Amino acid sequence: MQDIDSYKVETDLGRIAVRDTRGGAMPLILLHGAGYSGDVFADQMKDAGLRDFRLIVPDLPGHGNSDNSAHPETGYSVSGLASATAALIEELGLVNCVVAGWSLGGHVAIELLGAHCSIAGVAIPGAPPLVQGGLGTIRGFHFSRDMLLASKAKLMEHEALRYLRMTLGPDAPSEFADMILRADPQSRPVAMRSIVSGQGCDQRDTVESSPVPVCLIQGQNDPFARTGYVTGIRGNAIYEGGCKVVAGAGHAPFFDAPDEFNALLARFVRDVASGKASVAPADPMRIAV
Repeated sequence: MQDIDSYKVETDLGRIAVRDTRGGAMPLILLHGAGYSGDVFADQMKDAGLRDFRLIVPDLPGHGNSDNSAHPETGYSVSGLASATAALIEELGLVNCVVAGWSLGGHVAIELLGAHCSIAGVAIPGAPPLVQGGLGTIRGFHFSRDMLLASKAKLMEHEALRYLRMTLGPDAPSEFADMILRADPQSRPVAMRSIVSGQGCDQRDTVESSPVPVCLIQGQNDPFARTGYVTGIRGNAIYEGGCKVVAGAGHAPFFDAPDEFNALLARFVRDVASGKASVAPADPMRIAV
């Protein structure tokens, strides 16, 4: 396992806690989901196949060891979290990087697409790229009573455990619930409102017309994101022509099937770095759906 350096980066949006392997050619930034921290990527940080890359794993504002946002209504929106990630990229002086974002982190990664010249590719597990407006969320998400926990401010301990089982699966360690209970209570409702209301970019259009490669990864049995919706997304930017479905996995394929996920992510980053994943010229006959 590589040595991991932990530090905090001062930005105008607050201090961001970072885990950084320092070594490797292509920087790979891993963004966690709502209520969690970079600790969820333990299987990626120790994976032999990812050692060729510089792994940078921040805690988003209001999560883990990062500062809470001084302006929660804007700071915890998807656009605000993307701004914080962009500030981190600038502070670290990254000229070229791949961003892999899970769930909320995936929506943040999409916001960065096309708006940050340092991003060479994006991988998105568990985050359906939505069309703006209410219809977009209905098409992209499974709605259930349990999903309301993703937008609830204050969670009781038993609710945090339920949210943990839904997002990371039944085998997730119960101590991971401490991450969820630590998160700023305002972060979940603000982030979810920004996703549901379609604030920021039209995410589906951004993905389908991306100037850099996009690797869509979806757990077959994801209880949140609709797998059928994500597999229907097409575009010249989509890596190897379509979404990669991880058999038997839920909302977090990087946790349910780390070996398969890590191998896929490593292949994508290598192809981005070598130019093999370059975006094909736009097809003027393509019709957006």
